[in-house]
Amino acid sequence: MRPPVAALITLGATLSTLQTAVCGQAEPPATSPLASPRFWGGLEFLYMTRKGSELPPLVTSSPPGTNGVMSSSPSVLFGNERVNDDWNPAFRITLGGWLDNQQKVGLFGRFFHLGEETQRFTTSSDASGSPLLARPFYNTDLAVHAEDALIVASPGVRSGTMTDEANSNIFGGDLMLRYNWMHESNLSVDFIGGYQYTRIEDDLSMHSNSVSIGGLYPTGTRMTFDDKFDTHNDFHGIPLGMMLEYVQGPWTISAMGKVGLGVMHQSVSIHGSSSMTPPAGSSTTYPGGVYAQPTNSGNRSSNNFAWMPEVGVTLGYQVTPSCSLTLGYSVMYWSNVVLAGDQIDRGVNGSQLLGGTLSGPVRPAASSNDTSYWVHGLQVGASFRF
Repeated sequence: MRPPVAALITLGATLSTLQTAVCGQAEPPATSPLASPRFWGGLEFLYMTRKGSELPPLVTSSPPGTNGVMSSSPSVLFGNERVNDDWNPAFRITLGGWLDNQQKVGLFGRFFHLGEETQRFTTSSDASGSPLLARPFYNTDLAVHAEDALIVASPGVRSGTMTDEANSNIFGGDLMLRYNWMHESNLSVDFIGGYQYTRIEDDLSMHSNSVSIGGLYPTGTRMTFDDKFDTHNDFHGIPLGMMLEYVQGPWTISAMGKVGLGVMHQSVSIHGSSSMTPPAGSSTTYPGGVYAQPTNSGNRSSNNFAWMPEVGVTLGYQVTPSCSLTLGYSVMYWSNVVLAGDQIDRGVNGSQLLGGTLSGPVRPAASSNDTSYWVHGLQVGASFRF
């Protein structure tokens, strides 16, 4: 994970640019931000990190003979770590207006996109099959019942390549009523409530391609294995909370806290396939890759009660009567989220590989495991009143 040092270094330059390009030439503050016109809005550039997805060991390497199985303490080339938790740029837009002349009741909406983050891993052996590359799992076949691995490349046996990719994407928004409960000379307190939506997507794809150069299969035989884990989380909730704004000269400190209560619609899609192509002949495709087998493949969905709190604090400086530059911090949390890495069952009944008939335990098992999830980070932008 990269710390937000780069964002802090560029904040001064960004604020200066925003003042000139967005707000125009600075003017002495003529009015308090609390004496706001009828409409308001804002554009914020975010620099945030997310929890990421925990992956089991997916690609290993070891000396020939140990075959990359986890019990032999192999080198884990990909997996056995959290991915997609780096700091990344994002944005948020806010638009709102008062519904009455007394400015007691308002309506505003926000949209944010935290961006898509991708972690891609690719490795390959040379033509002789070195180094050894493997896809580790625990073989629940009663004849084995031990740590095992699919050998993708091995010296003198087969050469191969492996490509894995993990993606994460988050966006959402809300539409809320704002009721001004207290309004003094430099302090305003509002109640807020309405509707909010968030979508969290997380997926993982794994691909391996091997060519036999000796051993059990005729030279030139090609084998491929593909696994795909997709998860979608759609949160529909009713948020309730408060907004506070305190003004001292051209400076404004504002804070917002709310909790959304609602339903998280969780979707899990698991699919796998494999194929074998002899040196002279047509390819045969089989259901199931390595971790995605007929025993756990398919589409599943469920609706679960969830809650989503959000807290944000912003410091603003008024540079014109209608424009302020802002700097702040915010955090969002979701109680129930399905992620791709959590759906992988390392227990695989090896009797199913390459279209084999299942014999023994029904593994990997179908699952819809969920976990908590969060994002947090810095924000810099401009707010407007007109």
